[in-house]
Amino acid sequence: SDPSATGAAGDISGKFMVNLKANWAVTKTFSLFLNGRNILNDNSREFFGGDQIGGLYSVAAAFSLN
Repeated sequence: SDPSATGAAGDISGKFMVNLKANWAVTKTFSLFLNGRNILNDNSREFFGGDQIGGLYSVAAAFSLN
């Protein structure tokens, strides 16, 4: 097997990925969001020729005028 997933055959090992998404409605018109993709930071390729992507994290706020 090719541990760096860069072989000519394009062999990509399977992996286990953990994602997290949370939303908190602070009020009827204001919400906070937390999103994490690949939170265990498995820095490996998902498909042949693709970049090695580690954890992605974002925090956001939303305000509704309704």
